[in-house]
Amino acid sequence: MTVELHLPTALVPTRESHFVRYCKQLGYGTWGVVDVSLENLFPYPASGFRRRPSGCLIQGMPEGCSKVIWVEHVAVDNRLVQSIYRPLVISGFTFSAKRWFAALIRHCQWLATLRARTAPTHDGVLLPQAGRESLLKLAERMTRSFWGDISACNENQWMPLPIRGAEDIRAMTKGSIPVPGMPPSSKIVFTTSIRLAVPPKRLFDFLRDENSRTKWDTRLFGHIIRELAYVINGNNPENRVSILQVNATPEEVEIFYLQESFSDDIGSYVIYAPVDALAMSGVLNGGSPEIVNILPCGFSILPDRPPLNGHGDVPGSLLTIAFHIIDLASTEEYIPPESVKTIFKVIAETAFLIKAAFTSDNVQGNLAGG
Repeated sequence: MTVELHLPTALVPTRESHFVRYCKQLGYGTWGVVDVSLENLFPYPASGFRRRPSGCLIQGMPEGCSKVIWVEHVAVDNRLVQSIYRPLVISGFTFSAKRWFAALIRHCQWLATLRARTAPTHDGVLLPQAGRESLLKLAERMTRSFWGDISACNENQWMPLPIRGAEDIRAMTKGSIPVPGMPPSSKIVFTTSIRLAVPPKRLFDFLRDENSRTKWDTRLFGHIIRELAYVINGNNPENRVSILQVNATPEEVEIFYLQESFSDDIGSYVIYAPVDALAMSGVLNGGSPEIVNILPCGFSILPDRPPLNGHGDVPGSLLTIAFHIIDLASTEEYIPPESVKTIFKVIAETAFLIKAAFTSDNVQGNLAGG
């Protein structure tokens, strides 16, 4: 088997490994899954990562539950890791067994919510089961696309912006998309990661709250935003899939946003994408989520250092910001200077507004004045 492990940032190299997996039932109700690296047999491409014997023990428990013990044992060269991420990566926090647990728990919760006959919703608004399933599947596709788009995986051909002050901003084209009545347009993903002196939980609550949206989203200044409906995913009410309605005026609906926000023992995410009214109506009526065009944007939040004893909040955060746009002027091989300037302006303003939101009550006025 082959695996490419990555963090939700373009600034940390991925960990690629070839390994053999051995699964065996060890006794009644107990199973073992063990992975052993095969890098000695597959020396190319050269890798600074070796996965020593790792895996899990699964034991059946009463009431349909399982007890899982997970062990990660690796040898890795971390010299290429960016300085702001080095404490997290070197400590083992980011690629630890806890991360496998977090992914496993999230998937199980998603399946349980998907199969539930009813689910907690906003103000008693009940979505039909077919519509709820389509909404959850669309949100899952959006989230997986976001994870793939912002990582340093081999498929992502990131390039730095040729602008002074943009050393930590990365951009790439992701093929073309048909636009009715116009030539095919390129999809561009651009991202950066910054450190903030804000606890991860506080930053997560700020970014997921629709009432805070106009404090950082320059495209929505002056708009009215409300959470029209949501589905809670799991036991934490903050882990939810939401439909946000954006009004230019109290009577005029401009666009809808699909948003998923969730937090686990490793990090937090707020991921969103615009969806027009016709597509949203189709999804809520049980239509296929696969035919909806999704351009995911959003944030990933990690602590800026390992939590003490592996638990509790820390005073700072590492925030990754990512946008996904359609650009008529760009091609799959070339981003023109004007588009580069726009990319830099959008991501720099967003980072400034988020930082300023925690230090000033007059963010928009400060930006306009500058």
